Amino acid sequence: MDKDIIRAYLWQEIIRLAFSPSSTKEQKTWLALYAKSLKNFWEVGTYPDNPREYKGRLSIMIDNLFVPNICFECTIESMQKFSVRCVYENDHKVMHPYMLLHDMDGQDFDFPRQTFLTCCGKGKVARKKFSDDDIEAVVDGLLLHPAVHMHVESPFDYHEIRLGTGIDNPFQYLFHLRYQLCLFNEKRQAERVRLITLFSDAIRSQSRIPPNSLMDSGTSHRSS
Repeated sequence: MDKDIIRAYLWQEIIRLAFSPSSTKEQKTWLALYAKSLKNFWEVGTYPDNPREYKGRLSIMIDNLFVPNICFECTIESMQKFSVRCVYENDHKVMHPYMLLHDMDGQDFDFPRQTFLTCCGKGKVARKKFSDDDIEAVVDGLLLHPAVHMHVESPFDYHEIRLGTGIDNPFQYLFHLRYQLCLFNEKRQAERVRLITLFSDAIRSQSRIPPNSLMDSGTSHRSS
C-alpha cells in the first residue's frame, strides 16, 4: 500500500481521535484543560483565563507567553469556522497594535480529503500497515513542523517556531501553538516522542484520546 495513502489516513485518524470534541461541553472541557497545561509546558508564571462562551461561540485568550505584550485570541463558532488572532502591542503604545489573523471559514470550498479517503475505502488496511516512520511523519506534519508555515522574526526571533498556515481544525491549531511556543528544546523533543507513542497506540486500539491524556507532558525542564 502506498505510503502517502497510509499517511493520509493516519492524518485524519489523529484529528478524529484527538482534536474533534463534539459537544459544547466536551469542547469547553478540552479548552479548559488546554489552558491549564500551558503554565507547566511553557514554564511561565501564570495560567490563562478559562474559556468563555457567548452567543454560541467559545473563546480563549492566551496571554501568559514568554514575551510581554503579546497574546493569542481564539474564537470558535464551529468546527468549520474559527479564528486565531495574534496581537502584539509594543512599548511605544502605538494606536493600532500589530496583528496577525488565522481565519478558517467552512463556507468556502476546500479540498474534501475525508470524502476521498472514505471513497478509497482502505482505512482498515492503513491502520494495520503503518510503520513508526509513518506516524512520525504525520505527527510532524500535523503539529510540529507543518509543511506550509510562517516564521516569527519580530518581536522575537526563534527559528524553531513555525506557525502552520493550512490548519483547518481549531483544536489542532491550538495544540500546535502549544508546541510551537515552547522554547525548551529538550521538552520539545520529549513531547514529540510522547505524542508519537500516544497517537500510535490510539490508532491501533481505535480509542479516542481524552484531553487530560493529550495535555499530560510530564515534569518541567527546570526540575529535570
